Amino acid sequence: MRSTCVFIIFLLAQPVLAQSIDVTAKLDSSHIRVGEWFTLTLSAKGDASEITLPSPADTLGPFEVVESGERKKEGSVVTQTYVLTAFDTGRISLRGVPVHYRVPGDTGVAVAYSNPVSIQVSGVEIDTTKSFRDIKEVLDVPLTIWDYLLYAGIVLLLALLAWLIYRWYRRRNAEEEPGKVLEPARPADLVALEKLHELQEQHLWEHGRVKDYQSALSEILREYIENRFDVPALESTTGELLEHLQEIGVAKFLQDETRQMLFISDMTKFAKYTPTPDEHRKGMSVCLHFVEETRPRLSVTEEETVEIEEPVEEARESAKEVKDA
Repeated sequence: MRSTCVFIIFLLAQPVLAQSIDVTAKLDSSHIRVGEWFTLTLSAKGDASEITLPSPADTLGPFEVVESGERKKEGSVVTQTYVLTAFDTGRISLRGVPVHYRVPGDTGVAVAYSNPVSIQVSGVEIDTTKSFRDIKEVLDVPLTIWDYLLYAGIVLLLALLAWLIYRWYRRRNAEEEPGKVLEPARPADLVALEKLHELQEQHLWEHGRVKDYQSALSEILREYIENRFDVPALESTTGELLEHLQEIGVAKFLQDETRQMLFISDMTKFAKYTPTPDEHRKGMSVCLHFVEETRPRLSVTEEETVEIEEPVEEARESAKEVKDA
């Protein structure tokens, strides 16, 4: 009888020993939106030689574990925090969290459970009246020297590719038209003499177009000098042009005639000077004389076979008159 009473007393004492620590669970929020984080604080207090709080890897009940906090112990209280989140909506509850511990003087492992906790999880409301937009503004990334080098390389590569395509296109057209022969450029002296003859036929200064006549006369002579001697006569001033004539060895009397003719032309164009009829005729004669004296000379055989056009023959006669004068 006495043994039976002792056994019954021992059984009644077991629950008391099993719950010799107090475990408390507390959430820092009662309502979150789906995917948001919240913190669970788990505290165990009591007379125990060893307390082991749960160390979940991925989940803690129905919640996803984002990270586990550092375990702290102050006196007989052991505390640990857990950052959790949930992706289901509605009221989600976490039943008692198990905590293992050892009682002093006992080699067995006991389990105590915390109080249950719950949280309300709501979805994200979508405003269908507004258009979609980025969560954050687009960031401007500054360019580096390597970016500029890359862009420069791309531009050079495209330019090289365009040049190769152009070369291929020209070569293909040349192969497709083998019989096509480019006409040689006409001699500068023939072109100048024809233009001078056309200018004579227009009778510009006789009709009062003095400036147009002198401008055309100067331009024809400059064009001939540029094409004949390969000097920038059209872009040069009168002084620079005369220096070019001296450098290429044009005869002194031709330089003097050209200086006087260009002086009259410049005065007419820029100083509103009105030349006399003799000065107009003299200017034409000087140009014809200059072309005749500086044109390439043909051999005796070539002169016998070349057919001289009428304007050129007239120009020669006018040039001779100037020389005789």
